[in-house]
Amino acid sequence: MKKAPSLVQAMRRKVYSNLQTKEAYSCLDDIDDFPLNLQTKLLRVLELREIMRVGGVNTIPINIRLITASKIDLKELVEAGKFRADLFYRVNVVPIRIPPLRERPEDIQLIFNHYLKHYAPYKELSLTNDALKHLIHYNWPGNIRELRNVAQRLSLFSLGEIKEIDLPVEIREANPIQMLLKACNHCLINDGMTFNELVACLESNLISEALKKHNSNQSAAARQLGLSLSTFRDKIKKYNLS
Repeated sequence: MKKAPSLVQAMRRKVYSNLQTKEAYSCLDDIDDFPLNLQTKLLRVLELREIMRVGGVNTIPINIRLITASKIDLKELVEAGKFRADLFYRVNVVPIRIPPLRERPEDIQLIFNHYLKHYAPYKELSLTNDALKHLIHYNWPGNIRELRNVAQRLSLFSLGEIKEIDLPVEIREANPIQMLLKACNHCLINDGMTFNELVACLESNLISEALKKHNSNQSAAARQLGLSLSTFRDKIKKYNLS
């Protein structure tokens, strides 16, 4: 008899151990990773509200409230034939969508500070404004798990203030133009800025980033942005930039 993969074995243990409680709430995380053969068994449990122990002959009635979590849109998996449609409609009773971090940058500082305190409760750690700016504007492809891992890493090696140089290279060297565009999009949608205000904000930030990159050398910054030096200086004066 072919041995089941370790992932499948772990899922079996998780499903059966959680569902053996006769009256309880049960949470199945990453249900999008469930193999199709387990999906069939889970559907049967939810429909009949009973389970049978491995090697048993009698069924055990259960009364549970099932909470499932998925990192992928289950509708896409259903369309791809990787998730049973009948199970999807069975568990999709009260869907709650939690936006990824890239869609809620206002939460990043709060969540990051929470993990800093969690992993280093004996340290007084804080973020500089530049470090916080990079964290907020980073795309976070790994979502909350990636943020948690970064916070854990910094909590191990940091003392006191966490600076921009302390951040992982992929966060520190993220494309500054993309960061600015993402920030402006957030301001347009969530902060109610007008188009003219948004353009002024973007222009001011582009000039600031160019000056920062070239160590306040106005000629080099103007060349980077394709502006004449006189026009560049007029904009510095317009936006009160030093």
